[in-house]
Amino acid sequence: AEVLVTPIAIRGTRAILAPTRGWPRRGRIVVSVGHPIRPTGQDWVAVVELHHTVRSAIVAECDEPDLEQ
Repeated sequence: AEVLVTPIAIRGTRAILAPTRGWPRRGRIVVSVGHPIRPTGQDWVAVVELHHTVRSAIVAECDEPDLEQ
């Protein structure tokens, strides 16, 4: 089935959920909802392409470095 994928980025969680703390602290979280992305096909190449496209859209909104580059 050809289903649109909507990228959603959540900013601010790193400061609220710091790994050195046992409990979350107060802080601001911003949720950004991107434009829906249509898959280009149903084969494995299209799945990988969709993954990269959606991931790039999320990373662009996160204000964090892309650790996979």
